[in-house]
Amino acid sequence: MKLVPVNKSMNTKTLFQSINNRLTTFESAQEAEGITYLLLEHIFQKTRMDVITESNLTITEPQIAQLNRYIERLKQEEPIQHILGSVEFYGRKFLVNKNVLIPRPETEELVHLLLTDHPDLSDMTIIDIGTGSGIIPITIKKERPEATIIAIDISEAALATARRNAQLNNAKIEFMQADILQLGIKLPAQPHIIISNPPYVTLKEKAYMEKKVTDYDPTEALFVPDDQPLLFYERITKLAAQVLQEPAHLYFEINENYGIQTKEMIEANNFKEVMLYKDLQGKDRIISAQLY
Repeated sequence: MKLVPVNKSMNTKTLFQSINNRLTTFESAQEAEGITYLLLEHIFQKTRMDVITESNLTITEPQIAQLNRYIERLKQEEPIQHILGSVEFYGRKFLVNKNVLIPRPETEELVHLLLTDHPDLSDMTIIDIGTGSGIIPITIKKERPEATIIAIDISEAALATARRNAQLNNAKIEFMQADILQLGIKLPAQPHIIISNPPYVTLKEKAYMEKKVTDYDPTEALFVPDDQPLLFYERITKLAAQVLQEPAHLYFEINENYGIQTKEMIEANNFKEVMLYKDLQGKDRIISAQLY
């Protein structure tokens, strides 16, 4: 049985409902709706507005075959971003794959906070630690072209994806392969701002996570030991206290369960005005701090 009926001429709203009905058998209603729009745009080049206006389209057998293959992969809990090979972040397209984390909406909030705090980044250097796909530094560079930006990651495979994304978005970023936990690490410049979305999920939390995350996102970019939940934050904060040009700024995306502990740790390292922000879901998710 075909997952979507083949009809050479079809109304976009009818096609939307047909796809959405299939997806809601194994996805939440909200998730199914979002994925349906992505599939419509990727396979049929139809937008949300096309659905609203109920425009007509001509569909082909290859399109339906592709759609059915994608739905079968979705049923196996493969992320739609991996299936399509890309994701939108801050209004731009980024490539994603098994070597990098799929960006979350909370990371857009992190970037937006930095951009709001700094409407002008002239003569300033920013270092992004644990860059993954490069979404953070590339977005900042596109929004603040005057800034000098360096992106660091331990994974050469992740950096390869980040470099491709920089080329795709025409953003000049300096990339560096390094293990931030290694003592004596030498940064290529003295930054004014350090931003990071490092690994922060404890292993005990893995049992409560979706398979589409635990089976497809790179483990080294996600997890930290249960007895060291602030492993990366402590290391980056201590490094930042040594290398930042004062007055300086520090930005983190954090584990919602360790907001207060992370804030207190940063304060203990002589940072001032340490601010803890909640995300749109009301969870402790972002910290900013200053050094002066």
